[in-house]
Amino acid sequence: GYRPEVQVDRSRGEIRFVSRNPRGRGKILAEVDLDRVIGVGMTRSIDGPDCHCLIYLIDGEKPLRLASGTEPEIKKIRKRMDDFVVPAADRVPPRPHTSRLPF
Repeated sequence: GYRPEVQVDRSRGEIRFVSRNPRGRGKILAEVDLDRVIGVGMTRSIDGPDCHCLIYLIDGEKPLRLASGTEPEIKKIRKRMDDFVVPAADRVPPRPHTSRLPF
């Protein structure tokens, strides 16, 4: 059957979610710009031993699952993804300090 695949393309600055058929042809289901990713997380499955690597988008309501696997596998993927992500705190310029005090 069809196999899901995630491609991280640093040169194009995007993540592609692909469905690959048995003949090897892929169909892009969704694309996400790396600039929209503000965080990478890891969770453990509630119904088994697997872990999941999640990405958090700047305007997303829910995280997207990037990969599932064993804890050591997911730790490697998360560490690799951390190299591609600029955290939200580093993107937003600090707000100017305004005070309502008279001094």
